[in-house]
Amino acid sequence: MFPHHPHHHHHRRHRRMGPIGSFVRAKLRRRIFAWFLGGILTTGFIVFLVMSVVARVQEPEWARQWERSQEWVGQQFAREWGDPVARERYARQTAELLEANVDLYDPLGTRLLSTGDLCRHSVLEAPVKSNGALLGTVNAPFQVGQPVGIACGWVNQADGLFAHGF
Repeated sequence: MFPHHPHHHHHRRHRRMGPIGSFVRAKLRRRIFAWFLGGILTTGFIVFLVMSVVARVQEPEWARQWERSQEWVGQQFAREWGDPVARERYARQTAELLEANVDLYDPLGTRLLSTGDLCRHSVLEAPVKSNGALLGTVNAPFQVGQPVGIACGWVNQADGLFAHGF
């Protein structure tokens, strides 16, 4: 083996950079980080712009289907609306089939029937019309996979908390 001499540092590949070298190297890291961050933010902004333009130009298919389903529900209830007994029977059958609460309202917003706990937040709000005249509204607050009472209870409790400032 070779004797160790204080001035021979052949085992080190890099020389000590000193304060100026450290500053340049740290500045380079910050610059690289800033470019990556800028690239990510720019990409996100461009994607947002493209999606916004597409959404304005073409109505999403799910929105058209949702509107058609609300119209269909309203039409189904319109057939039974004039007979209060048949209307209630149909509402209860619908609630049982969908596993959802069904609330019926007259044109002025007065509740005619609720098949379960009254829930202030409806997922489905379908106007019931006949010959263009509004007969009432069908509201169905439900969440897929959750019992209606639990879902409405949580939402109504949260409303109460926020209304009273916790």
